[in-house]
Amino acid sequence: PYKTLSFALSQITTASASKQFCINYLGQGTETNLILKPWIYIDGNNSSLTITNAVTLDASWSNGGMAYLKNFNTLELLGGTNIVFTSTTNFSILNLDNIVLTNNTAWNITGPATFPALIIFDKVLSYTVFPTIIFIDIFGAIFDSTFNAVSFTTSIASTQSYNFTLTGVQLKNSLTIDAPGAEGSAIKVYNTEILGSVTLSGGISTGITYNVDASSL
Repeated sequence: PYKTLSFALSQITTASASKQFCINYLGQGTETNLILKPWIYIDGNNSSLTITNAVTLDASWSNGGMAYLKNFNTLELLGGTNIVFTSTTNFSILNLDNIVLTNNTAWNITGPATFPALIIFDKVLSYTVFPTIIFIDIFGAIFDSTFNAVSFTTSIASTQSYNFTLTGVQLKNSLTIDAPGAEGSAIKVYNTEILGSVTLSGGISTGITYNVDASSL
């Protein structure tokens, strides 16, 4: 066993698609930074974790990969989250599952614009404060989660046709879709409660398909 999560991550230097690792995190701890690596899965086992600085991705994501962060009863992100996928040759996937967030710092998630990357929020909840999730040039899916607001934006440089899905989500504030570079994309919103405004701009005339059920809007 290792004393900190960041040290355990630093000791794994051979992770790959053919040699994947899982770190079982137990107890309650504080880390300065959390730098996620591909092919390393982190299971919180219903523990509590505080990150005082930032959550980011390791440089080895330049080759793509997969990872998850799941099962944290309390995840406190004091310095925010800046997830930037860079691979333009291999697919990247990050899954966040069964997590309770305890502060409202924003999640900034950016894809490589010219190659697919996907981030999934599944049962990511907040009860007293609610973060904003900002997707830029990336495939995104949110299931059974609660946030302040969500925005999905693409740059003019984007060459992807994106799929972006909200299912069983509660937004305390707004949903913003601003996708001028996402021709042929599909935006799907099902069984979702949006308590604030909905803004659609940029991609209205560029062939984006919107699928929204009657219970959401």
